[in-house]
Parts: sequence; structure tokens; C-alpha cells
Amino acid sequence: GLCARNERRVLVGAQAVFPVSRYLAERILEQGVSSSRIHVMPNGVDAAHFFERPRRDREAVLRDLGLEPHDHVFAFVGWFVPWHQLERLLEAFAEGFRGRPNRKLVLAGDGPLRGQLIEAAARLGITNQLVLPGAVKYDNIPEFLTSVDVGVVPAVNAFRSPIKLFEYMAAGLPVVGGDVDALRSVLPAEQRSLLFDQEDFGDLVRALKAADGASGELGPVNQELCRRLYTYQNHARSICEIMEG
Repeated sequence: GLCARNERRVLVGAQAVFPVSRYLAERILEQGVSSSRIHVMPNGVDAAHFFERPRRDREAVLRDLGLEPHDHVFAFVGWFVPWHQLERLLEAFAEGFRGRPNRKLVLAGDGPLRGQLIEAAARLGITNQLVLPGAVKYDNIPEFLTSVDVGVVPAVNAFRSPIKLFEYMAAGLPVVGGDVDALRSVLPAEQRSLLFDQEDFGDLVRALKAADGASGELGPVNQELCRRLYTYQNHARSICEIMEG
């Protein structure tokens, strides 16, 4: 169709193309774009927003959420829509931590599935472990994440580069996520045990439990990697170097 022809014309005529995933890079290559002009550049974070702004301490943010300093917090930040598979996350969390009241799951966001998630938590017996604070404003995400111990990316498809992944990394969190290239190609090797087969419910339960007992060194490793490679400022410099080269 017209849109596909225009897309191909733009891609083939571009001096450089910057897809956010290798999957997209392969699709662009199929359009006839030379591999020398394709530069995979995953998403990232604003370094000033995450690394330079003052924020309140963890206990103050926990109090705002109705949580205690001894709570161990797993969190998802995003919209409550089907492709995030949040009900499956609730089921896995219940399987791993039901009856352990200081293990909390915070779903920070909103959307059409909110009611279903509340019903699922009641059915699974984890109502007292689920926290739904509503959507968090972008300005407040770095501070909100100080209350979190583990960031969760419950589902991701082949072409995405989920921004929440980089926000969790910037906050110094270990990350539980699908064992797909979009995450595997970004996260350090130390993180591999927290990645799970997205087709295997039991493996999600395993990954959540592994994160619960993970070394305190994982988060700082993620944070340093994000600071070094995955900020918009670094991306802008790289784009300028490529375009001027």
C-alpha cells in the first residue's frame, strides 16, 4: 500500500536509521537498507532526571504508599492493558509469596483492567499484598522507585525496547523480565537468572523467587550500566557522531 511504499522510500533514502531493537533492525534490512546505515539504539532515560535530582528517602516514599520499611517491594510501572499480562503476574506472585505479608506487589498505573486485577487479587488471597497507588507522574518516577526492591517487566514482544526497563536500571533495581532479545541484549550477564521464559508460568514464579533472594550487587551493576550506555544524552552524542562521521 501507499504507507508501506512511503515508509520504504524514507528508510532507503535515510543517511542512517536508528531502530530500538535488533528485531526492527532486521525488518529494516529486509526493506533494502544497507546494514552499514542501521544502528540499533535501545531506549534509555534522561540522565538529569534520574541521576542529578534530589529526592526524598525510601522510608518517606514507603509511608506515602502505606508500606513499612521492612516490606520487600516488587513493582510494575505502566498501564493496565492486556499485553502486559498483569493478571498472570498476580498469579505468579501469589504462587511465590502468598502468606508472606511483607512481600508486596505495587502496580503503579491505571487502565481498563484495574477492576479485574482487584478481583484477581481477592480470588488469589493477596489483597493485603497488592498496592495500587494509581498512575505516577513522570516527574515523580525516580522518587517512587526508591521504594522498590525489584522492578518487573512482565511481558514484552520482539520489537519493543521498554522504557520501564531503563527506569528500573537507573533506579538501581534488579529486574525480572522475559528472556527475550530486547532485555537480554541490554541487561548484564549477572541478571540472566532473573529472566524467564514468557511461555512458562513456572519460570516466572522461579524468577520472582530468585529476585527475592538476589544479591544486593545486581541493582548497582544495572544502574552503572544504564548511566554509562543508556541515557538520552549518550544516545544524542552517538547519533551526532554517526551523522557527522
